[in-house]
Amino acid sequence: MDPNLSEAHLVGVARLYVAEKALAAAAGATALTVEEFGPFLFRDEPMPNVTYALLKNEGILTAEEADATALATQMVLRALTGEPNTMGNVYLAWRDAYESLDAGLIGKHRRLDSAAVYTPELERRDWEQCLAEGTTVVSHFGTAGALPHAMMEGTRYDVVETLPPWPGQSMTWSVPRMGPLVLARLHGDGGALDVYAGEGVEVRQADRVDWHRLKWLVRMDVGAFVAEAIHHHWAIARPPRGRSLELLCEELLGLALRRF
Repeated sequence: MDPNLSEAHLVGVARLYVAEKALAAAAGATALTVEEFGPFLFRDEPMPNVTYALLKNEGILTAEEADATALATQMVLRALTGEPNTMGNVYLAWRDAYESLDAGLIGKHRRLDSAAVYTPELERRDWEQCLAEGTTVVSHFGTAGALPHAMMEGTRYDVVETLPPWPGQSMTWSVPRMGPLVLARLHGDGGALDVYAGEGVEVRQADRVDWHRLKWLVRMDVGAFVAEAIHHHWAIARPPRGRSLELLCEELLGLALRRF
């Protein structure tokens, strides 16, 4: 546990976990997504996503930022693999040009005004690097904070303060396991499912770079992603076996399946 977090805050995290489980049980729900950021920033109450990893291991899927489509996609993938999974924001940025910046560490809170220092030129360099290397960057709170045991190294979670951007808030912390995976998202009209094959090849951790404090580099067909991607939020899971994805989509759910 992070020594910067008060006992009262950690008790609040535990109470939140119990309350979310009770809410799901009362509704007969096996999935939960909350608009967790805006109403909770710069307040003492823990944000709802701090418990997401624990809920996933108990059979309650979760998604960030009230993204019901990402949540539904995770439900499709769980039906195929029998395992909980996660979601993340997929970027073609926040790579070496960003990491080379002087973060301007300021006291305990280590604030970095990324908008002021991460210029369009630096972002373009990172974009070109992603294209050249064939990797995307999976980041955001869900990357480390909502990994089920099947997708993480070890089984231990830490609760850490969300420095630098939101002092006093917290998130669950874990490290993704490398290896084959799929990124998937249902189309907005529910008529198709896009699936990208990928492989986790590297994890980068940096305490000084805003909320991109853990980055999961995924090797995939970046050209196809640039041309076809329909959103920045993607459900992420270990690959389904055999033709299970085709059978579920095309024969049971009536979904058009697009593989990349």
